[in-house]
Amino acid sequence: MMALRPSYTFELISSASQIAQSLARQQPDLIIADSQLEDAHISEFVEQLGTIPFILATGMSEMQFAEQADKIGAVACLGKPLQPEALFKTIEHILGSRQTSTTSVKSNSGEDKINLDYLNHVSEGDNFFVAEMLKAYIKAIPELTNKMKVAFDKAEYEEMARYAHRFRSTLKAIGLDDKAAICDHIQDVYKQSEVKTELLKSDIGQLVSAATPLVSALQTTLHGLDLDQRSE
Repeated sequence: MMALRPSYTFELISSASQIAQSLARQQPDLIIADSQLEDAHISEFVEQLGTIPFILATGMSEMQFAEQADKIGAVACLGKPLQPEALFKTIEHILGSRQTSTTSVKSNSGEDKINLDYLNHVSEGDNFFVAEMLKAYIKAIPELTNKMKVAFDKAEYEEMARYAHRFRSTLKAIGLDDKAAICDHIQDVYKQSEVKTELLKSDIGQLVSAATPLVSALQTTLHGLDLDQRSE
């Protein structure tokens, strides 16, 4: 299912084998994919998308949900069956943020302030779900920034852009739009006919420097969650 601006036009695709034909016709703003594809593993499907953002619809448990979202770079995950109100709010959040996030690639030098509004929205206030997502992000951030830097140093720019895309998803989920914009900029520079390595080096340097304080801020946020809300 594809959401196209400006009126949210949808195209239904029944199998992963049809995605190449659809992408050849037009580049969508957003893709919504079921985690259980008929003719391909979800990771094979993601390879075809490049930097197109996608929402993953899944029936997995909370822990699997968090791990899968981070691993494959989904900008959001929603549980099945999909609820129309939650789905369209998520679409509006993603498409709206993509329109504004590229206005600046400047990272704030101050303390990272984690915003849980989006995670609280998609989890309907379930702190256990939010905690699992934060744990996944804490684990992934050092790995993603390191792999991004290694790929840049090896001039493997396509891999670098993929890691930037995955990192962007994490940053958007916790409300760090300024740093997500840096990931957008990395992907934009990569797409240019002549890759400007100095710009990439600067952007990646900012993200690598931000990784440790960001993990610290996430750990503080995680420790502050009330996990006594769920009855046994």
